[in-house]
Order: sequence, then structure tokens, then C-alpha cells
Amino acid sequence: MAGEEVPLFCALLFGAAFKFGASYWIQRTRRKNLRCVGTISGLYIYPVKSCKGIFLDEAECSRRGLQHVSGVRDRHWMVTREDGHFITQRQYPAMALIVPSFHGNMLHLDAPGMDTLKVPIEIALVRSRVLTCKVWTQTIPAIDCGEEASAWFSTYIKVPDLRLVHAHTNLEKRPLDVKKGPKTMRVLPDDEVAFPDFSPYMLMSEASVQSLNAKLDQPVGIRNFRPNLVVTGCQQHEEDQWLIIDVGHAASFSWVKYGTRIGGW
Repeated sequence: MAGEEVPLFCALLFGAAFKFGASYWIQRTRRKNLRCVGTISGLYIYPVKSCKGIFLDEAECSRRGLQHVSGVRDRHWMVTREDGHFITQRQYPAMALIVPSFHGNMLHLDAPGMDTLKVPIEIALVRSRVLTCKVWTQTIPAIDCGEEASAWFSTYIKVPDLRLVHAHTNLEKRPLDVKKGPKTMRVLPDDEVAFPDFSPYMLMSEASVQSLNAKLDQPVGIRNFRPNLVVTGCQQHEEDQWLIIDVGHAASFSWVKYGTRIGGW
């Protein structure tokens, strides 16, 4: 028995070493071929899906999107109907006027004519408060944020029985929907997302928006497209050609699909 275990252990160890060596070689080779294509000029998170975004000076890049030092992550809150289906600015443009802000361990939400709604950033995982929600064709469990939040959104948006839900880190994760992406989409088995339409990150360039505005009678701002990462210093639509980008030595991103706004990463 012991004689059988040694070759197996050696084989496993060699396999692990080979994978590590191959990964290191690929990363080293890729870094040698990197070239500077631009500079990050803006970081934005949108704590509540379809509500106003917040400009950040710094943020942590997690697998599920940008994270503020307070612990607030991008699009980790969402408003749903009573049946769990999400709602957005597409149906209710007034959601764009809901302004989030950080205050200690609380997320504050303000809107015209409404008192401030205060929501805990860390919400206890109580199984009786877990709801089944739906983002397009995918279902995802989420924590209900309570009656006060429900009444606040229902009153402001003027739709009865709305719920504010949170993507708790200990609940089942939502994988990227490969059916909505191209055949060339680079998706790993552990890629996951909270409440964005598709991917945890969206990247676009200032030059692309400037190019668009040159064709419009009414110019639009970069925030209209709700990006997470904004790049300056590149040519218009140059970001469409980037398959892999590194932000310094801090984070690496792979292209998955073009967004319906401008570009999704």
C-alpha cells in the first residue's frame, strides 16, 4: 500500500509543479509583451443596481466587481418586484436620481422628496429572509433588506410591494451566463457576478465617448454608460481590440463580450 502511495504522491506533486511552472512561464511571457495603452482616469461603483454611481479615488478589485474600503461592492443591492424580478432605469427612469453614500457601516440612499434610507452594509444571513430573485433569465438567492426599505422604494418609484435585496457573500453565486456571450468569450469556471446585467466589470474610454458626442446634437456624459473603469490616453474604440489588460501589477482583466452600452469586461 505504501509503495503505491509514493508514485501517486510524486505524480501529483510533479503535476502541480508542472502547472505552476507553465503558469509562471505564460505570465512572464505575457508581461514581456505588454505595452502601455492608456491610463485609468475614473473608478465608479453603483452599489444599488440602476441607481446613481459613486466616483472613487481607489478601490479593491474582487472577482465580483469593484469594492470600496467600507466593504460596499458594485451592484450588490437590487430592487425587485414582489415576484423577485429585477427592475431598472429602463422601466423607471426616476431610479437614476437615487443617490447612495457611505457613512460608517451604513449605506445611505437619498432621493427627491424622500427621507434618507439607511441600510446596513453587513447584513446577517437569516435563512427566513432569503428570496429567490431573477436577473434576466438567471435566478440568484438574495437577502431581503426589510420592510422599511420596501416601503421607501415602493413610495418613491410608485410601484407597490417592491423589495430591496442584497447579494450576500455566503449565498450561492451567480455564474456568468455563457449563453449571452460570443463563442470566443473567455470564461473561467469560478467566474461569478452579483447583480450586473452580465459581467462584474465594464470598461470604456474617454475617446470613444468623445467620438460619439461629435455625432450628437445633445452630448452625453461618460456616466450615462455606467462604466466601472474609464481609460484615457488611447484612440477611440481602441479598447474594442484589448483581449487582456493589466492595471499596473494590481489586477488583470480578460475581455468577455461587448456591452450594449459600450464595452463589458
